[in-house]
Amino acid sequence: MSNFLNTHRKFLIFLSLIIAVIILFWHLRNRYISHPLKTDRIDNTVRKTESVITPKPDEAKSHYVTGSVLTKEGKLDEAVIHYFMALQINPEYFEARNDLGVALYRQGKIDEAREHYLTALKINPEYPEAHFNMGFVLLKQGKTEDAMKYFYETLRLKPDFYRAHNNIGGILVRNDKFDEAIHHFSEAVRIKPDFVDAHKNLGAVLKHLGRTEEAEKHFREAEQEDSR
Repeated sequence: MSNFLNTHRKFLIFLSLIIAVIILFWHLRNRYISHPLKTDRIDNTVRKTESVITPKPDEAKSHYVTGSVLTKEGKLDEAVIHYFMALQINPEYFEARNDLGVALYRQGKIDEAREHYLTALKINPEYPEAHFNMGFVLLKQGKTEDAMKYFYETLRLKPDFYRAHNNIGGILVRNDKFDEAIHHFSEAVRIKPDFVDAHKNLGAVLKHLGRTEEAEKHFREAEQEDSR
């Protein structure tokens, strides 16, 4: 009987040890083995990650404004970087696309500038600044007829765009259409009385036509504005 009890006791001890080992293994498995996240936990993690890496629309505007300031300061390389960053955030940002073209043009990258103006117009065909800039590029390339189309479209969209009036006047002078040129130069100085280039251009045409007194008036206006 005593042998039976001893054997039974040993069996219970052995069984307890096996159970303890199993419990220990399970504990270690849960502690050191990674388990898949639940669906709701994955969704929450993705949402939190997106909120960190997804740029906000106002960040595009911030880069655009910074680019504009740098352009005015003549820091064109830095300006171009900010315009590109704005477009990375919002590829449809046509104002940034247009102003990137302006900065590139000032760097002498005329073909690149032209492509950005065209892209801006694809996004917003009613954007007068991009029409004007396209006309300006074409004018510099000697494509005056094409340039005129863009300048006239600029005025259709924005009749008080005085620089478009001035450029149209300049092209008309080259074609000996002096009366029409006078009309556009006059419109330019009417809209912007301190526009020196238009005063000079108008004075030159009037002088050419023998209207000396009127011409001198505009030359004086230009000189006064230059001295300010």
